[in-house]
Amino acid sequence: MLMSTEGLKRIIDGFAGRSKLPVEISEIRDAIVAYGFRDEILIRGEAADPGKVRGLFYQYTKNDTVYAPPTLCTIVVYNSLLPVPWQRLVSAKELVHVFDGDIEQTDTPDEVVDLLEKLVGPMSTDDAGVADLMALSDKLALYKCLPLLIPRAARTAAIAQISNGNRSLEQIAAQACIPEVYCKLVLSATWEPIEARLLEL
Repeated sequence: MLMSTEGLKRIIDGFAGRSKLPVEISEIRDAIVAYGFRDEILIRGEAADPGKVRGLFYQYTKNDTVYAPPTLCTIVVYNSLLPVPWQRLVSAKELVHVFDGDIEQTDTPDEVVDLLEKLVGPMSTDDAGVADLMALSDKLALYKCLPLLIPRAARTAAIAQISNGNRSLEQIAAQACIPEVYCKLVLSATWEPIEARLLEL
């Protein structure tokens, strides 16, 4: 299997020529499975306090029969009380966690608690440790999923449409069905070097 960064790059490159928006979350899921990074991925919505939980990522291995090879499974949960653009962004962000390295994943109940406390608490604290690294990884995943939701060809087309006055930023964000603030970032002049750097992390 490819290293995590190389795997994500492969998925992003697979969507790069796509100019039609929106990219469906199911398409991203299917690409991850088709490339062999997971055998099964289930995505579902659950109602929760949006101020505390936006999404969850859980992966496990199952054996259907004694001698069958293990099946790599992932469950992605998004908060169904969020607006649809946020549901999509959260789902894509959680899917990017498929490509996390071992150090960025929680393995024990205590690590889950530590990560949740870090995510719902103040991010700018002086404490250091695994939970802090996991929280950083979670934040980075939010940005790493953006080239999947607005692929490079779609970005180029959107910039041209805004430039010639045919469409507005608000319209492009609605078409991509992601929060406008993230659409604005992807369409900005600074996005290309940001994307390149993100894919090195």
